[in-house]
Amino acid sequence: DSMSLFSTYAYRLELHYLLSKVSTDLNEEEQKFIWKIIENGPIGDKHLALNKEEWQHRWLDALKENSFFSAKFLTIEEQSKITKDYSEEGKIVVRMGHVTPFSKDEILTMSDEQLLNELDSFKSNYGFDDPTIDGFAEAIKEAVEEDPNRFAHFVEELVEIKFIYAYNILSGFSKAWRLSRDFDWDKVMKFCYAYITNESFKSNKLQLEDDFRVTKDWIIGEIGMLITSGAQNEQHSFDCKLLPNCKKVLLQCLDELPKDDFSTIRSGDFILHSLNSTAGHVLTGLLNYSLKYARNLPNNQK
Repeated sequence: DSMSLFSTYAYRLELHYLLSKVSTDLNEEEQKFIWKIIENGPIGDKHLALNKEEWQHRWLDALKENSFFSAKFLTIEEQSKITKDYSEEGKIVVRMGHVTPFSKDEILTMSDEQLLNELDSFKSNYGFDDPTIDGFAEAIKEAVEEDPNRFAHFVEELVEIKFIYAYNILSGFSKAWRLSRDFDWDKVMKFCYAYITNESFKSNKLQLEDDFRVTKDWIIGEIGMLITSGAQNEQHSFDCKLLPNCKKVLLQCLDELPKDDFSTIRSGDFILHSLNSTAGHVLTGLLNYSLKYARNLPNNQK
C-alpha cells in the first residue's frame, strides 16, 4: 500500500464502499494483493484506529461477501470481539426543530405539581438528539393550543417561570383562541399582570443564562398579540366585563416598553418596523381593545 490509502483516515468511507461493491468480482491475484495489505497492518498514525485488529476488521467487513475473506473476517471478529457495523458510517443526518423531553400528550396528562416541577428543574442537553428547553417550550405551546382551559385554571401559579416558557404559553393561548377554543380570560389576564409586575421579570432574572433571544420584550409584545386575538373579532371575543383588566395590563405593558431606536432601521420602512416591534404589538392590542370598548358602549354614550 505505497500510497497508504488503507491507512489514511480521510479515505476510509469511500474505500470501504468501493471494496464492498467489488469484493465478489476480485480475481485470485487481486485477493492476495489486498490480503497482503490487510495482513501487514496500518501504516503511520493517520488511520486513527485503536489497534491493528480494529483496523483489519474494517477492511475485512467490506470484503466479507468474498469467500476468500469471509473466514478471515469471522476469525478476527471472534478473536477481537469487535462487532461494529460500518453501514451507517458517514451518513448525514438532518434534524428540523428541537427535541422535547415530553410530548404534547404527556404534558397534558401531567399533574399541576409535576408540570411545575419540570418547568423549574429541566435543563437542556447539548447532544444532537438530546432534548432541550426550546423543545420543551414548543411542546408546552402545542399543549396549550390543544387544551387552553387546562392551563388557564392554574396559570397564575406560573409567575416565576422562565421567559421562554411564558412566551410560548401566551402564544399558545393566542393560537387556541383563534381556533375558537375557549378559556378563562380573567385568570389569564391576572397572570399577565402578575407576571410583568413581578420583580424577577423586571430585573431579567427569568431569562435563561444561555439564551439571550427570548427577553421580557417578547413577553410584552405577545401580551399585546393575545389581547388582539381576544378583542378583534366580535363573533368570538372575551366578555366586556374583562375590559378594565385588559386596560390595566396594557397600561402596564406601556410602562415596560423600551425606547425604540429608529436609527438602527436599515430598510427605512418605519411603518413595517413599528407594527412588528414590541411597541407595535402593544399598540395593536391597545387599538383592538379601544375598538371593542367603543363597539360595546351603551347607546347613550356613543
